[in-house]
Amino acid sequence: MILAAVPAGSRRLEHLGDAVPALRALPAWQDLSRIRRRLMESLVGALAACADWSKMISRPGHKRLAKMIGRSASTVTAAIAWLMRHGVIGRVAAGRSAAYATPDERGKRINEAAVYVLCCTAHLDVEKILARHRADAAAEARERAGQRRIRGAVEKNWHPSSLEDSLTRTRRGTTHARDRGLVELWPCNRAVATRRQQLAAARTVQDRALGLRVLSARDVRSLIRPFLEAGWTPADLLHALDHTPQGAHRLHSLDAGQDTARARGYLRWRLEHWKDPGGLVLASASARARERAEAAREAMHRDRQADARARAAAAGVESPARIAALAAMRMLFRQGGAERDSLEAAHLTA
Repeated sequence: MILAAVPAGSRRLEHLGDAVPALRALPAWQDLSRIRRRLMESLVGALAACADWSKMISRPGHKRLAKMIGRSASTVTAAIAWLMRHGVIGRVAAGRSAAYATPDERGKRINEAAVYVLCCTAHLDVEKILARHRADAAAEARERAGQRRIRGAVEKNWHPSSLEDSLTRTRRGTTHARDRGLVELWPCNRAVATRRQQLAAARTVQDRALGLRVLSARDVRSLIRPFLEAGWTPADLLHALDHTPQGAHRLHSLDAGQDTARARGYLRWRLEHWKDPGGLVLASASARARERAEAAREAMHRDRQADARARAAAAGVESPARIAALAAMRMLFRQGGAERDSLEAAHLTA
């Protein structure tokens, strides 16, 4: 019954300490304000504090949660609905008031609190992988900086270089170690202009296409460089990995395990579909969308111009509609004059 309450795409937590990290790993977490983030963190922390670690279920009740986090019961209800909607918790059983609860053996009715199971999504695993990679990169940078300091100490002699040269060498080594440990990402919807931006765009593609993380960022950059030079963005590359130029979605995954040659072949094969027979890069998905939007705007502009010309022609002096209306009015005047003349003639004869 507990596992059946786990939302689709989520799984039950293994450790209570992962409750708040699972919340922070959600993509929707970035869209919340600081006040909403503090509310969600305190609420998930309160649920974890009242949870049974063996089953990962919690049933504190909304009033108790409101008292624990210092908010109203309605705010707690809305926040729990948001957590359930994003797969962080699942409802095992709904609560009931004492008026509708089943009486116990003594005939007493009590309020029944709702039961929730603490869950996490796949984004938590991705965040752990990224944190592990960042920690490894930082450790490698520290190790290289330590080796550089050791080499500098060994190479010292009784005739050291000037103070300016020593400061320059130390500054250069420190900056180099900092750059090695820095993971720079590029915005998904922005084109690149330099080789460093191409490397950052390659890291962005790896950050979202997990199957490419077995390759180095420079290897990915060498494979996607023709597309980046053609004005493609990381979002266009991610779209090309999952779709054909005709718009069909690729159902099979890009994951090739730890086989770098296979992952490199997958990437090259999927991107080759976005080249013409001559080897030139086709228009990207964003460029095609801009062309469609521009064509729609031009068609709308042409329709508006045609309507304006039609209205101007209808309001002109020589327009067919105006000529027909004037002819009808003259006909009515002539008919009215003929009737008036006939009545006057009949009156005179009488």
